[in-house]
Amino acid sequence: MKNRKRSAQALAILGAVAMLVSAAFHGTLGYQGMVAGLAGKGVDPIIFGALKAIWLIVSWHWIAIAILVLASSFGRTAPWRVILSVCGIAVIGDALGAFAAIGAFVGDELLAIAGVSILAAAALFPPPQPNH
Repeated sequence: MKNRKRSAQALAILGAVAMLVSAAFHGTLGYQGMVAGLAGKGVDPIIFGALKAIWLIVSWHWIAIAILVLASSFGRTAPWRVILSVCGIAVIGDALGAFAAIGAFVGDELLAIAGVSILAAAALFPPPQPNH
């Protein structure tokens, strides 16, 4: 039972690290590339500002998911399966949305790895023990 929990925690760590790496690249290099690519293209300043905000919000969204995954995986009384399942589904949704909008790229693969790892961790965690 301990090995199963440790394996689930390792998969959760893998998923969280992949999310943090995705957020770091998205919020730094990706943001700079997006701003440079749209600057001087005649994009309405309100739309340009909204795109910059949404770009950064997506990065923070991934950081929040990574923190939630780690907190739920290592908490003593955490409802591991439910929280990890919701986080994994959200990340897979992000990966599918990015793939549909942009196509295949390294960010998609990182999100897919994170989502599958988080969902695998959710499936691997032992069920909660009833209190008697």
